[in-house]
Amino acid sequence: MLQGSLVTMKRQCGKEGCRCARGHKHVSLYLAARVEDKRKMLYVPAELEDKLRRWVEDGRKAASLIEAVCQASLDAFLKEKQALRSSREGKKQ
Repeated sequence: MLQGSLVTMKRQCGKEGCRCARGHKHVSLYLAARVEDKRKMLYVPAELEDKLRRWVEDGRKAASLIEAVCQASLDAFLKEKQALRSSREGKKQ
């Protein structure tokens, strides 16, 4: 599981005579992630692309689940708070 985004970039290597110098740039995958509180673009070797895609997707799913649990907890809190308020108002009468 990994937090970050995958970005496809087209770049020119700078080697003389390479096809990228004629406009056919090299396509590679990068991971945009925080490393020690700084945003970094990390090159992903072709052999690891599928694994990174799964890890980033798993990270997104986990974040979504955490958000759902937090929302459920907030809803439960608000419900209990309302019940407490109703209980207090009932005792005053």
